[in-house]
Amino acid sequence: MPPTPAVPFTLDFPPPSIALAGVRSQGEANPREPIEWAASAGFRAVTLDASAPGLRARDLDRSARRDLAALLRRLELSFCGLDLWIPPEHFADLAQADRAASATTQAITLCAELSRDSGGGVHAVSIALPRAVQGERARVFDEVVSTIVGAADSAGVLLADHSWPARDDARQDSPLRVGLDPASLLLRGEDPVTVGASLGGRIGVARWTNADSLTRVAPRAPGGRLDIASYVGALRTTTRVERLVVDVRGLAHPRDAAGAVIT
Repeated sequence: MPPTPAVPFTLDFPPPSIALAGVRSQGEANPREPIEWAASAGFRAVTLDASAPGLRARDLDRSARRDLAALLRRLELSFCGLDLWIPPEHFADLAQADRAASATTQAITLCAELSRDSGGGVHAVSIALPRAVQGERARVFDEVVSTIVGAADSAGVLLADHSWPARDDARQDSPLRVGLDPASLLLRGEDPVTVGASLGGRIGVARWTNADSLTRVAPRAPGGRLDIASYVGALRTTTRVERLVVDVRGLAHPRDAAGAVIT
C-alpha cells in the first residue's frame, strides 16, 4: 500500500520519528506491521523496537537486515535508531549482565548496518542504565558500560541513556549521550525546556512525551504541561538533535495519540 502523504510539521523542526515500541500490538504475528502502520499514518521516520520478536538483532541475518532497510526505503521512512528497553537492573545483575551487554552490542551492530543501508547518518540505540549501583554490582556494571560504549565507538553509533539524572560520562565527546524524556522530567518536578538547554550537546535523543500533574498523557493532550514550542526552541539552539522521537508507551490509546501529533 502506498504511504499516506506526510503532513507538514509546524514547529520549525523536521517531522518527528515514531518510536515503534509504543505502537506495536502485543503478540503481533507480523513484526513489520507497526512499520507499515507508521507509514500509512503519515510518519516519515521511525525508531525501531529492537526488543520486538522478529526484529531483535539475533533474529536478523544479513539478508534480513537488508530486506528491512529495503522496506523502509520502499515506504519512504527514514531510519532514526533503535529502542532497546532492557530492564535497567539487568546491566548490573551478576546473572543478567553478560546477556544485557551482548544484546546491546548486537543492537549497536544492527543500528550501524541499518544506518548504512538506509542512507547513512549517525543514529542512536536508546537504553536505560541503572543508578546508584554499589558493591560487587558496581564492578560488574562498570565493565558492562565499558564494553557497550567501546562497541558504540567502534561502530559509529550513539548510546542514549534515558535514565535520570544524567550520567557524568554522558558527554558530547563520547558515544554515550543523554536521552531526554520530558514526561519523566515533568513528573519529577523539573522543566524539560531548562534541562534541555542546560544539557545541550550532551543530548543524543530527545523524546516528545508529555505529562499532566499525575501521569503521562498524549504528546498533544490539552492537560499536558510540556511547552512544546519552547522545548523545540531549546533543542534547536543548544543541541544537534535533528528530530524529536514521539514516544507513546504506557498510554491507553497509543496509536491515536501518535497519529494526533501529525494531523
